[in-house]
Amino acid sequence: MSLGLGTRLGPYEIVAPLGAGGMGEVYRATDTKLNRDVAIKVLPAEVAGDPDRLARFRREAQLLASLNHPHIAAIHGLEESDGKPFLVLELVEGEDLSTRLARGAIPVEETLGIAKQIAEALEEAHEHGIVHRDLKPANIKLTPNEKVKVLDFGLAKAYSGDGGDASKPELSHSPTMTRQGTEAGMILGTAAYMSPEQARGKSVDKRADIWAFGVLLFEMLSGKRLFAGETVSDVLAGVLKTEIDFGTLPEPTPPAIRVLLRRCLERNPKNRLHDIADARLAVEDSLGGRSDAASASGGTAATPRSRQRAAWSQWLLGIALGGAALAILDRTLLKPAVPASSETLRLEVVPPEGTLSSGPFDLSPDGRSIVFVAANADRESALYERSLDSLEARKLPGTGGAALPFFSPDGRSVGFFADKKLQRIDLAGGPPRELAAVADPRGASWGSAGFIVFAADGGGPLFRIPEGGGETVAVTHLEPTREETSHRWPQFLPDGRHFLFLSRKPRAPRLAVEVGSVDGKERLKLVEADASARYAARKLFFQRRTTLFAQRFDMARGALLGEPQPVADGAWLDLTTDGLAAFAVATDGRLAYRRGGIATSRLTWLGRDGKTLRTVGEQALMSDPTLSPDERHILVSSQGQNQGSSNLLLLDDATSIGSIITRRDRDSSFAIFSPDGSRVLFADDRNGPFDLFELKVSEAGKDVPVLATPLWKYPETWSPDGRLVVYTEVDPSSRANLWVLPRTEDAKPFPFLATAAAESGARFSPDGRFLAYTSDESGREEVFVQPFPAIGAKWQVSAAGGFEAAWRGDGRELFYVATDARLMAVAVSASSSGLAFGVPRALFRIPLRHGMGATGRHYATSRDGQRFLALDWPSEATASPIVVVLGPLAAGASKP
Repeated sequence: MSLGLGTRLGPYEIVAPLGAGGMGEVYRATDTKLNRDVAIKVLPAEVAGDPDRLARFRREAQLLASLNHPHIAAIHGLEESDGKPFLVLELVEGEDLSTRLARGAIPVEETLGIAKQIAEALEEAHEHGIVHRDLKPANIKLTPNEKVKVLDFGLAKAYSGDGGDASKPELSHSPTMTRQGTEAGMILGTAAYMSPEQARGKSVDKRADIWAFGVLLFEMLSGKRLFAGETVSDVLAGVLKTEIDFGTLPEPTPPAIRVLLRRCLERNPKNRLHDIADARLAVEDSLGGRSDAASASGGTAATPRSRQRAAWSQWLLGIALGGAALAILDRTLLKPAVPASSETLRLEVVPPEGTLSSGPFDLSPDGRSIVFVAANADRESALYERSLDSLEARKLPGTGGAALPFFSPDGRSVGFFADKKLQRIDLAGGPPRELAAVADPRGASWGSAGFIVFAADGGGPLFRIPEGGGETVAVTHLEPTREETSHRWPQFLPDGRHFLFLSRKPRAPRLAVEVGSVDGKERLKLVEADASARYAARKLFFQRRTTLFAQRFDMARGALLGEPQPVADGAWLDLTTDGLAAFAVATDGRLAYRRGGIATSRLTWLGRDGKTLRTVGEQALMSDPTLSPDERHILVSSQGQNQGSSNLLLLDDATSIGSIITRRDRDSSFAIFSPDGSRVLFADDRNGPFDLFELKVSEAGKDVPVLATPLWKYPETWSPDGRLVVYTEVDPSSRANLWVLPRTEDAKPFPFLATAAAESGARFSPDGRFLAYTSDESGREEVFVQPFPAIGAKWQVSAAGGFEAAWRGDGRELFYVATDARLMAVAVSASSSGLAFGVPRALFRIPLRHGMGATGRHYATSRDGQRFLALDWPSEATASPIVVVLGPLAAGASKP
C-alpha cells in the first residue's frame, strides 16, 4: 500500500517516502508518543496477506529485535494498523554505500574503517545465530558522523515463504535463497552479492555473509562491480564461474587484505573463511599495522621495553651461546636445506587408509618426518610417524589415546600426553616411559639442554623436568599484576635454555608470545598471536586467526625486525583451547601446517546406537553442553572471537533460538543448572583463577559472586535438594580434589575427597545419596561411586579406564566415557551393601575434541537415557591434510 503524507498508523505519522523495493515500502515517520523520528516499513502484500508467513515473520522479527549493536539499525517493533502489519525501524540518516560507490573507489584507509564496522555488525549477529542473507551496498548506511549502520538484518529470512515468483528480472532483488524441493524459491537479495551456494539454491549459513562482505570490500577498494551483467542470469553466471581478477586491486592494498579477500571469495564454502571475526581482526591489524610494525621492528621504544631488551642481552651473556655463537649457529646448523629453486613446493601428508588425523602434530628438527595423531573408524587413536620420503606411516606401539606429540632435539624420540601422564617413546623401539602426572595438559617442548618444559593444566604455570624423568620445577610464575591466568604451549629456542610460550589473560583479544628460561628468572614479551609460536631460520613463526606469519627475530637483541610476512593461509585453529596450533617448522625453515580454518562444532542429539537424531543450532565455537532439568534448554560455553573470551549461551532445544546470559565483558564457562532450572552456577576468571558465580536464568547478565579463592575451581554437580554444590579445586601441584559448598548464607566450603590422587567429574545420583566421580588413584582414570555425604565403601564402575560419569534420571543406569572414547552404560540396582553394578556395555563412540582427551564435558543425557547430546566436530575442520611447504615461501619470503 502507498501512504500519503500525514497518514497515521497508530501513533506514527508519515512524513516522507524513503524508498521501495522487494522488501516493502519505506517511509520516514514521527513517533508522536515518544517524539522521535523513525522509519516505517510496510510489509509486501504476499507477507501481510498470508497468515502462516506473517506468523513466521513475527517470530523472526522478535529474534532480530534482540540485536543491540552500534552498527546495526535496530528494529523497534512490529505493529499493526487497520489489520495491516508494518515494521518500526531505527531511522538512520546519511547516504547508503551504493551512493558512495557511484562516485568511485574509496581510499584504502577509509575502506578498511567501513569494512571493520560492517564486520563488527556481522559478528554480533552471527553470535546470535542470525545471518543477514542480503548484504549489499543499499543496505549499508554511512552516517554524517562517519558511523556505519547495517540495515535489514536477517529480514531476507523473515520475508521468505513457501513459494513465490522466481522470475523477477530486477538485479537489486534477485534470488539469494530458494526453497529446497520442486517449487521455485522466492526472489530475495541481490544477485551481484549472493554467494555461489545461494545462486545454486542451496541452504545458507553465515559463510554467505562472508562472501558478500568480500564482494563489498573488493568493490570499495577497486571502485568496480565484481560481478556485473545485463540480466540476472548474466550476473549469476559471473558469481558461479567468472575468474576474479585480484590484479585490479589498488597498489596500496595491504598484503593481509589481499589474503583476506581470497579467503572470503572462495566459491567452495568449506574453503571459505569460516568466521567473520577473522576478517575483522585482519582489517584491524591492517588499520593499525604501521604502528605495530614500528614497535615490533625496534623503532622508538618505551622505557619498559628498553629495560626488557637490556635484560635479554644480560641473559645471553650468561649462557653458553652468546651473540657470536648464535651467528655461528645460524651459519651452520641453520643452513637452508630447502631447494634452491625460486618456486614454492607443497606436498600433503595424509593418514593411513581407514584413519583420520586431527589436531596438532610435530615436524622433526631436520624436517624429514612428521609425527601425528590418527584415529580409526571407531575413534581409537594412536601416534603415527611418517618419513617424508616414504608413502607409508607407521603406528607407534603403546601410544593409544595419545595427544599433543613433540619431537626430541635429535629427532630420535617423541614426547606426548596420554592417560593424564607426560610420556616419551623412542622411535627405535621400546615401550613408552611415564615422566610426570598432568591434569589437563597444554603442550610441551623438548630442549637441547636435556629438559622438557610442559603445561600440566589449563590454569597454571610451566614446569620443567629432566628428559629421563625426575623432579618437576616451576619455570614460570603467574603474575597477578598482569592478570595472567595461564602459561601454555611452550617451544624451545635453539640454545635449549630459553623457550617461547603463551601467556593468557581473561578477555584479552590475543595471547602474548613471550620468552622464558629454564631457570625461571627472565621473561620478555615479543608479539601477540592466536596460537603457539615457533623459531627457525632466524625467524619467529606465529599465527593470527588462520594466517601464518614469519618475522625476523634477532635473538641477541631480543627484537623482532621488519614487518611480519604472511606465509600461509587457511591454517587450522582451535580457539576453544586458547592457543592450540597445528603448524610446525624445522630448523631450516621448512614449514608444515594443517589446513582447515577455525574448528567449530555442532550440538547433535544421538540415539543409543550413536546415530544422529537431529541437530540444534548452527556450527559454532562451543564446549561443555549442559541440559536443563526439564530438557527444554541447552547451556553451552560459547567461545567469543577473542582468545580467552567465552559466554554462556542458552538455547531453546526445540527452536534453536539462543541468547547470551552472561556479560560479554566476562569469560564464563563450566556451567551447571540448579535442580529447578531457575539458576546457573558457573566459573569465571575475571579476577584471575576461576571463581564461582551464580545468576538467575531470567536475569541475564546479573551474576553474583559465590566463592573466591586463590585456586582454580569448576562447578561439577548440584544436589537434588539444592542445598549443596560439589566442585573441583586444583591445588598448586595441579592435583584436582572434590570440595563441597553449602548453598546457605555464610557457609564455608569443606573438602570431600582431597587425596594424593586426582578426583574430578562428580555427579550426584538422582536421589542425592551417592556421588559418581573420576579418580586416577589406580594409576589411570577410573569411574567410582560412593555414598554421600559420609565417605564409606566405594565401588569401581569402569573396567578399563573411564571418565565423565552421568546418571539416568531414575538412577538405574550410569554412563561414562571409556579411554577409547566409547560411551559405556552400566546397569545399577540396589543391594544389601548399597548398590550393585552390572558389566559395562559399549553404546557408541563420543566425538572427542581434537585428541585432547577428557577435557571439559563432552555430552549430556536425557532423563530416560535414550538420547545423548554431544558436540560433533565436522571432519573438514578437524581432519584436514597436513601441508608441507618447501622453498622460499617456507623460509619467510616477503611475498605471500
